[in-house]
Amino acid sequence: MDSFEEDDQVEESTPRDNEAPTLQLEHALSDLGRGGSWLRGLFLLGSIPGVLNALHLVAYVFLAWQPRFLCKQNAQKNSNLELSVLNGSSCSYTEWNSEVVLNFSIAPQHCDSFVFLEPVQGSTIVSEWSLVCDDEVWRPMSQVALGIGKIIGSLVFGCISDRMGRKTSFLAASFVYLVAGPAAAFAYHYPIFLFFRVALGAAGAGAFSSAYTIMAESAYAPRRPTLAVLFNLSYPIGFLAAPVLSLIFPGWRPFQLAISLPALLLVLPCWSLPESPRWLISQGRHREALHVVRHATTDNIDRQRSISSTENRFQQQDEVSCWSGTKTFLARLAGLLRDAMFRKRLLLSQLTWFSCSLTYHTLMLSGASLGQEPHRYVVLLASIEILAYLLPLPLLKKWSRRICLAILLCCSTGALATLLLIPQNFTVAILAAAMASRFFISAAYSVITLFTSELFPTVTRNTALGTCTTFAQIGSISAPFLVEMTDVGASIPTWVCFGTSFAAVIFSLGLPAVQSISLCDTMAQARARSSEAELKEVSFFRRKAAAGDDDIEQDVANELSDIPEEETSLDLSHLGLG
Repeated sequence: MDSFEEDDQVEESTPRDNEAPTLQLEHALSDLGRGGSWLRGLFLLGSIPGVLNALHLVAYVFLAWQPRFLCKQNAQKNSNLELSVLNGSSCSYTEWNSEVVLNFSIAPQHCDSFVFLEPVQGSTIVSEWSLVCDDEVWRPMSQVALGIGKIIGSLVFGCISDRMGRKTSFLAASFVYLVAGPAAAFAYHYPIFLFFRVALGAAGAGAFSSAYTIMAESAYAPRRPTLAVLFNLSYPIGFLAAPVLSLIFPGWRPFQLAISLPALLLVLPCWSLPESPRWLISQGRHREALHVVRHATTDNIDRQRSISSTENRFQQQDEVSCWSGTKTFLARLAGLLRDAMFRKRLLLSQLTWFSCSLTYHTLMLSGASLGQEPHRYVVLLASIEILAYLLPLPLLKKWSRRICLAILLCCSTGALATLLLIPQNFTVAILAAAMASRFFISAAYSVITLFTSELFPTVTRNTALGTCTTFAQIGSISAPFLVEMTDVGASIPTWVCFGTSFAAVIFSLGLPAVQSISLCDTMAQARARSSEAELKEVSFFRRKAAAGDDDIEQDVANELSDIPEEETSLDLSHLGLG
């Protein structure tokens, strides 16, 4: 731990003359993050990957639906074959001929091929590659491949983001998106199609997390919760677009191409999305951070002149070798895992992400088991999700992140418990309970994403988010197999989701009570802030050592009083920014 702290101190130690410009730069960044066209543009550009992610995520419902099929008998060696009886949606057939027509104990034969009764030939990947009967297990693998890709992308692009920059990670992920999406539409072998689905998952995780982090690191602390929660509205937009595109393009190949071409919109953020100034500051690249801020303030000549004069006060910095920077990043990552406080936060966040993701994706894929037509069900999900992302906004203004998350998870768990108690013939009540659970778990998902981004410093923020996203994708990978278990027992998926949601309530209570804080840039700052009690570690697992039993509201009031003054009221007159 000591060597890790020394790395932070070496990087943070700058000449005394540089301290004032650095502080002025942070003040200017805070002023930009309060609102305006720059922040709105950042929000809109960064939301594009969310729409694309949603399109490919819900595409499974339309790509892999199973049409009714008939057993098709291939040419047989038996020359006496006179009649073949085709059984609808069956994996076997009965062979009849003139010699055994009176024998009713004929053993059924296994099907070699199938005829699919679908409105348009090649409308699903199921009919394209006969993913039924013995090969039925390969059908959910198309969704599993997307989850595996998100695991890979979360880890790889998370490390790239913290080591090489948020925008570099975004550019790399966008390139993969542009190639893998159309390529999947022209895949004529199922393993190749799965490979491109893995690539799409990796690109989606990398692009969305990088854009989200740039927005979170650029927003002013009181505005961050609103922007972070509304950032997720891009997902229901994609959910609403998917059924429309599936009706316009009924074949799975045209549909796959239709949901891939919007990736061309990524050219806009690739061209215009700035690097995170906070990340640049954490790397000691003050000139580049000033360049970003200066170009974001071109509408104010005086402000631009003031920032330009500040830039001239920085000394030329030595170039850091790639190997040296990589060693520093690896040291920080190791320090994140060695530090007991961060290790606890990381583990509890990961488990909460997994629980939220499992319930979220299981309910998304349960349309058939709930007796709903796919297009209508997806539109219903999207409508519920839009309302869900508006719910946390008033809650976050009143309570801490932890309390909001625990309330939403409790409500989702209660809806799942209700779902278990409703008789199977009450279909409307079952659908209402399922949608209520989906409503609250979507809101909880948006809160835990914001929460995690604030619990870790800039130098390891995307890596921490990447590991949490990895746990979330384990839940999404498990969801299609869990839905398939309805054939064994109709209530099994609900029981599993209920258990994990209840566990998530316990996990969330172990996280710090945080309401509105400024982001830390280094591990040393985060530890110092924790030791100064700016983040109250009052949790379900550890009570406060001070005398008396102060309630949660008092903890939140103390947290707010500890926020640095420059985060709540900045005097920018010396920069010409006011």
